[in-house]
Amino acid sequence: MLRDWIEEVPMRQICNTYAIGPGDVQSCASSAEWMAYSLWKLSTIIKRESAHEHQVLYRRISEGVREDILALTVIRGVGRVRARRLKMAGLDTVEKVASAGIDKIATIPGFSTRLAADTIRNASIILRRMGT
Repeated sequence: MLRDWIEEVPMRQICNTYAIGPGDVQSCASSAEWMAYSLWKLSTIIKRESAHEHQVLYRRISEGVREDILALTVIRGVGRVRARRLKMAGLDTVEKVASAGIDKIATIPGFSTRLAADTIRNASIILRRMGT
């Protein structure tokens, strides 16, 4: 079930496959997130060469996404579905989202004009914080 979660299998399909409810999926993911976070933090002390890999696993469980859109989920208001839609529209980095036009993002399913503007603004904030 967790593998399906981090491979972006839709919630409804996960629930049907495993005969559980969305709350059960979230509860399981939350427990796994805590364990992955602990593993990541321990690896920064004990086995530093694997720390990055453990951080990626923690973030994938936390967001329920494949690694290729993980960077997009740092944008406020962008979760697994919106991140995948941004990527499919060719906006696969925070930089590309920040420099995209409102009209381009607003044409993506699930994005209104206002949400597009908010997403661009939030991506720009991240870039400023990073000094980019």
